[in-house]
Amino acid sequence: MAQGTKMEVVDIDTWQRKEHFMFFKDMDSPFFNLCFDLDITPLYQHIKQHNLPFYHGLIYYVMACVNSVEAFKYRYDHQRVVKHHALHPSFTVMNSDDELFKIITVVNSHNFQQFVSDSRDQASTQTHMIDAQLQQRSDLVYITSIPWISFTSIAHPISLAKFDAVPRIAWGKYKKEQGKVLLPFSVQAHHAFIDGIHIGKLTEAIEHNMVRLAEIFG
Repeated sequence: MAQGTKMEVVDIDTWQRKEHFMFFKDMDSPFFNLCFDLDITPLYQHIKQHNLPFYHGLIYYVMACVNSVEAFKYRYDHQRVVKHHALHPSFTVMNSDDELFKIITVVNSHNFQQFVSDSRDQASTQTHMIDAQLQQRSDLVYITSIPWISFTSIAHPISLAKFDAVPRIAWGKYKKEQGKVLLPFSVQAHHAFIDGIHIGKLTEAIEHNMVRLAEIFG
C-alpha cells in the first residue's frame, strides 16, 4: 500500500457482505464484465462546447462517478478487507512517436485543469511503460480507451496468482445515432466486492450527474 492513501479496515466477521465475499474470493476466475452503450450526449456536447480534451474529460468525469459508488472502494489488502476513502485513475496513453502505450497514474484533483496538467506532465516524464511502485497501490481504477473500435465485448489481462480486485473500465469509439452520442462502455469487476447492481448504480450516477457538468468541470 502506498504511503499516504487513506483507508479503513473492514471487520469481515460483522460485514454485511461476508457470505458473498467468502463465496467468490477464492474462485479461479471471480471476475465478470458488463459491456453496454452509454448515452453521453450532454457530456459530449459540454466537452466540445468548452473545447476540453475528450479523453481527459471522460476519465475525470467517470472517476467522479466511480467515487460516488461505495462498492468500488473495497479491496483485499494483506489478508484483510479495506475500504479506500478515494480512488484514483491509472490509465493508458499512447506514445507520440510509435504505436506503443504507457500506463500513468494520477492523483484525483478537484480541479479539472490541474488534473489535465498533472496527466500531461506524468505522460511526458514517465520513461517506462509503467511505474511499478505506483501499481502496487490498490486505491486505483484501471482505465483504457480503444477509440478505433466500437466494441461489443472486451476482456482484460489479469494475474490469477494474486488477489487483484482493482476494477477495469474501458470505452471504445463513440457513435452517433438518432441525435444521441453512444459510447461503448465496459466495467470488469471482482465479484467478491461488486455485483451487477453496483455497475447499475455507476451507470445511473454517470447519467444523473450530467446535469451538473458545469459544476464538476468548474
